[in-house]
Amino acid sequence: MSPMRAARQAAGLTVRDIRDLTGITLGQLSRFEQGTERLSTDRLLAYARAVGMTGLVRELEPVVKAYRGTGVAA
Repeated sequence: MSPMRAARQAAGLTVRDIRDLTGITLGQLSRFEQGTERLSTDRLLAYARAVGMTGLVRELEPVVKAYRGTGVAA
């Protein structure tokens, strides 16, 4: 089991819950949790918030904020 799937399950959430909270499609979530697809930093941040990965959120938020409005994809 992937660490991301384990984190989601530990939070008591289904993939449908994550979809509803983040807008990430079920297909993207499945591939992400299998390790065959990457998420944008915005979507990764939304996923981390939804499953309660506060350490990852603290690390990503400043990076995402720094790149917003610069024209560079974060």
